[in-house]
Amino acid sequence: MKEQYTILDIHELRRKIRDLITFVILESNNFDGADQKKIFI
Repeated sequence: MKEQYTILDIHELRRKIRDLITFVILESNNFDGADQKKIFI
């Protein structure tokens, strides 16, 4: 049980980090959102 929770927790954390990085890139570059999201997703 502990291992499953840890895996889910890490997955959630990675998703949040990816969203944050994508947001920062979009805000700093102001390029086409679709092109930028392809890099991270």
